[in-house]
Amino acid sequence: MIYKWKDSNYKIDAQLVGEELERIEKEYGVIDPYVLVEIAKHEDSILHNGFFDWNKENAAQNWNLFQARQLLRHITVIIIDKNEIEHNEIAYVNVKTIEVNGYQSTSVAMKIETSKDYVLSQAKKEMIFFRNKWRHLNELAKIISEIDSFLEQEL
Repeated sequence: MIYKWKDSNYKIDAQLVGEELERIEKEYGVIDPYVLVEIAKHEDSILHNGFFDWNKENAAQNWNLFQARQLLRHITVIIIDKNEIEHNEIAYVNVKTIEVNGYQSTSVAMKIETSKDYVLSQAKKEMIFFRNKWRHLNELAKIISEIDSFLEQEL
């Protein structure tokens, strides 16, 4: 197989990493993140540098930030519509504008024009990502077609 990175943020050769991941999958039958970290701990591993923060203080801080983001991404609010049907909605959205750089409640973000524009832009990017990721599955052809139609109208 030929490997490449989705983006160019990594300095390590994607081909070498892909081949190492193939080796791990062949050896273990599946790639378990715990096993991956254990392998990467060895300084001679191709995975050691460039992916993991081996400084425990930095790693702990980054983990806590990850957990905080997860908390904000996974909390929902229950909305009861006019037909008295409950809906779970995303409580907080990440907003990056000149005025805001952080999480806002969805209800607040959708009332501020620049935040709303950012949120809708991100939603469209996620639709494009979903479409590109799953386009090859015939079982999802109908939803992919709907996404394409929506994006054509919006763009």
